[in-house]
Amino acid sequence: ADSIQSQSGAQQGDPFGPLLFSLVAAVANADLQRLSAEALLKVHAWYLDDLWLIAPISSVPTIIATATSWERSLGLQLNISKCEVYTHGTDMTNPSLSAFQEVFHLSKSHLLGAPLTTEQTIVQTRKHLHSMEQLLERVCELESTQTAFAILRFCAAFPSAVFLARCVGITPTWTDFDAAVRRTAQQLMACPLDAQAL
Repeated sequence: ADSIQSQSGAQQGDPFGPLLFSLVAAVANADLQRLSAEALLKVHAWYLDDLWLIAPISSVPTIIATATSWERSLGLQLNISKCEVYTHGTDMTNPSLSAFQEVFHLSKSHLLGAPLTTEQTIVQTRKHLHSMEQLLERVCELESTQTAFAILRFCAAFPSAVFLARCVGITPTWTDFDAAVRRTAQQLMACPLDAQAL
């Protein structure tokens, strides 16, 4: 059997990998804490080897310089080509953003499928509810009432609707969704439903 020599560092699948990375990330995190104390950084959070930052645009050069210094001191390399910047109300041609390939305006951005601005919340909620209303109409056309009711209850885009409602809050647009669900349930059960029944 051939053997693979591990020359340095943790290899893919090595159980010590996360531990060793956490030791390095702790040192990098201390640098970020210092930037936070100097008001150059508002928020920072790690998820495995991904780093999420909120900072004023004027702090970007200092943050890049700090992250770049980690390569020499920690062996932790910033891959600028994988970095994404989201900006709100900032000139998209700002020189501080020139190092980044991906720069997005928050008005068109989502985080884990949830819109980040009020304008996008309204647009996405209306779009989502419109597609759900179309689905609810089709559910009523199924031959089996039991199947239709199961789809209404457990599928019918409800998980994504609940996720969206939890992320962005309940807006007046959701009354249209309530009305569509009530109409569908009444049609499937062939009886009127009041607000208490739902």
